[in-house]
Amino acid sequence: MELYIYLFIISLVLTPVEPLLPEPRYGHSSTLVGTKLYFFGGLGSGSENNSLSTQTFFLDVSKPFRIDNPPWTIVQSPIPVGISQAQSFAGGNSKDQIFLYGGERKNPTNFSLIYDNIIYLFDTRTQSWNIPPIGVVPSLRRKMQIPVDNNGEAYLFGGQDEYNVFKDMNIFDSINLRWSLNISANDFTTPRQRSDYTATLLKN
Repeated sequence: MELYIYLFIISLVLTPVEPLLPEPRYGHSSTLVGTKLYFFGGLGSGSENNSLSTQTFFLDVSKPFRIDNPPWTIVQSPIPVGISQAQSFAGGNSKDQIFLYGGERKNPTNFSLIYDNIIYLFDTRTQSWNIPPIGVVPSLRRKMQIPVDNNGEAYLFGGQDEYNVFKDMNIFDSINLRWSLNISANDFTTPRQRSDYTATLLKN
């Protein structure tokens, strides 16, 4: 009997444990908070109905790792909707909250398309999602960039939805949780409408 117990223990020790791996994807969002690089959603390789991911996971970049086997951590709290082509950015008083805006969205239960413009907030301390009370939010769009300054203000220019390409500039105050229209689409000095661009915020 003891021999069987020893053999069982040895088999447990020698059996390799596969790490949790994120599903293959593209069109996801990512944001660095402290030493953790978070990834959200994306378009996976599943069927047309369920391929929009609700997954959240991160990589601690402060520790050495092999690029062919990164030590991913899967967050147990999923995004409330399946989402891709959205933008995520860090903000809040301590810059440890991540806001997820825009993108293509699907109901994770019945896989129907969602056209709301809700901003979702991920708290990196509690590893949980919620919907903050923000009020008026720019129309839902995707394929845009949202850089953030040191004061916690995020800048949204352009983007597109199913039928339109935009050229307005909206600013989001991530501390006081409110949007403001900085440059109207009717302003003749505004660059032409566009999406799929890049944006970089300089110190000056």
